[in-house]
Amino acid sequence: MKRVQLVILNIVLFLYQFEFIPFEGSEGLLSFYRVGIFPLLILYLIISRNKVYKNEIPMYIIVFLFFYFNIISIIGYGYYSSLITVFGNFIQFLVAYIYFRDNRLEKSTLYVLSTWGLFQLPYFITSLISGNLGLANRFMGFHWDPNYLCMSLLISFWAKIYLIRKDLSKPIKIVLLSLSVFDILMILFSLSRGGLLALILTGLIYLFIYHRKLFYILAIGFIVLVSYMLERSRWVTWSDSLSLMDLIIYRTFVIAETGDISAGRIDLISNYISVLKKGDGVFFGIPLNYYIENMNKGGYPHNAIIEILLQGGVIIGGVFYLFILYCISKILYYSLKFNKLPYEFLFILSGVSVLMFLSFTLKISWLFVGLIFAISKRKIFSYNYVLTPVK
Repeated sequence: MKRVQLVILNIVLFLYQFEFIPFEGSEGLLSFYRVGIFPLLILYLIISRNKVYKNEIPMYIIVFLFFYFNIISIIGYGYYSSLITVFGNFIQFLVAYIYFRDNRLEKSTLYVLSTWGLFQLPYFITSLISGNLGLANRFMGFHWDPNYLCMSLLISFWAKIYLIRKDLSKPIKIVLLSLSVFDILMILFSLSRGGLLALILTGLIYLFIYHRKLFYILAIGFIVLVSYMLERSRWVTWSDSLSLMDLIIYRTFVIAETGDISAGRIDLISNYISVLKKGDGVFFGIPLNYYIENMNKGGYPHNAIIEILLQGGVIIGGVFYLFILYCISKILYYSLKFNKLPYEFLFILSGVSVLMFLSFTLKISWLFVGLIFAISKRKIFSYNYVLTPVK
């Protein structure tokens, strides 16, 4: 049975990277999630023997209240079609929680996740050869979004690094290392601030736990590099012929001084606050689609925190969000305490650190949440990553 569960997980994770690719002629109604991922998640729940333990009850109560208040808000506003999305989110959360409560990632799953960068590579090479990286010289991959691209690349990059740590043949390690270099290059050419921040964050955590001396050397080097970039930003102006370094400097520092760093997102936060002042969305929340269409001028909030608060209301949504942060902090604490950094934690950080200040509408978001809640439990962390030898 565990073998079947592993196969289902690997297929689901493989398909997640194609979520944004529509089928031609489907008018956006057909997706890999609907025809592939969701049926497999349902199958997983059917064949799994699910148990609820006493120590899990507080977590289930928080999750139940969040989804309950989300459903109440949807019914209250008459957006019944959104109930399907809520059901799908809950199923994804449940499958992720159940699987990672009982299992750690196998080597085969790391190989599957390593493909998340492989399928972006042809687009990158073609773009370099043609000299057309995309809008504003930013590589976007087949997602046509540099931020979601970076999430996929980071997940793929760390999967390769953890595979290299295992007992593999030298040729395979060389191939994985070469592909990981391309992952980093694609992140750099995306000019995504969120992607670069996530890369630095995950990289520093990895080095601090496994290569402490190198961590201090690179930390000092990073400070020197940022100092140089700040000084250089005083002279950089926009041009199509800018070098990669100057493009990163321009997007990271120069446009910040012109007030464009928020890309209008501060206004989106202000708009949400004004909605709360009117008394809307405090207790029961507001359906995201209704908020976009009627309260936010047709645009997404571009802020995962706002989206969580919208779905559950400020009170329950706020508790749910704080619980997520609490669980992440526990995983970090255990990683430092036991000097063990599971790939699953970098998988979480690679996704959440990009999505939290972008959007939480990506379906894989709820896989992250289920994984967070599962491995934040001390017994699960100790059994899967401390007591169990690395395969």
